[in-house]
Amino acid sequence: MPATIYSGFGLVFLALFAVIIAFSNRKFTLVSIVPVILSGGLTLLYVRGTPYLGIAMSFFLTDSLARYTGDIGRPVKKGILWGVLLCISGLLLLYGGVHFPETRDTWEKASWHVSDTMANEIKSGHYKRLYNDYNTGGMLIYYGIPVFIDSRADLYPEEVLRDGKELSTLTGNPEEILIRYDFDAILVDTSSPLYDYLSINSKYHLEYEETNLALFEPNNRM
Repeated sequence: MPATIYSGFGLVFLALFAVIIAFSNRKFTLVSIVPVILSGGLTLLYVRGTPYLGIAMSFFLTDSLARYTGDIGRPVKKGILWGVLLCISGLLLLYGGVHFPETRDTWEKASWHVSDTMANEIKSGHYKRLYNDYNTGGMLIYYGIPVFIDSRADLYPEEVLRDGKELSTLTGNPEEILIRYDFDAILVDTSSPLYDYLSINSKYHLEYEETNLALFEPNNRM
């Protein structure tokens, strides 16, 4: 995930904390704001829900510590808190700006990233039974392309999820799975075992390929 998005999470967190400071009459202590600062740090981690969890938990922790620690710690003036917020905001913006070119390239080359060109190629094929893996499903849905599976695992039968994983990793019987679902196109990560398998399989041909993803079609597609 790009550094600029990390910075976005951090800035949202700090904006919410700033609102609390602006409208609260409570005297903040160093003890009570430490969890908030630590939670702000969590927004620089890529662990799916961690940024949102950090934001939600910081309010709870601040309130709980204020109740149970009493007068522990020296009260911190709001001016100091505003200074801390501005410093952290500046660091987040600097972090995002410095790493933007690198992380933009990383984003575009990620195995799950579907480019506009690839999406248009898939749409032009008018496929009825496209295979995609667990990670690319979300972006295909964004482009309005029907998917085989996506990361909303609870929406799919266990058998479908298992077959999708076994096919992408070649841990099952790929030929049997391909025949059973009768895919008319297969979108695969170019670094996956399935890509190598289809590349040497005489029943399939490469229709379109980018750095991270490749689109195969069965030769007998009608």
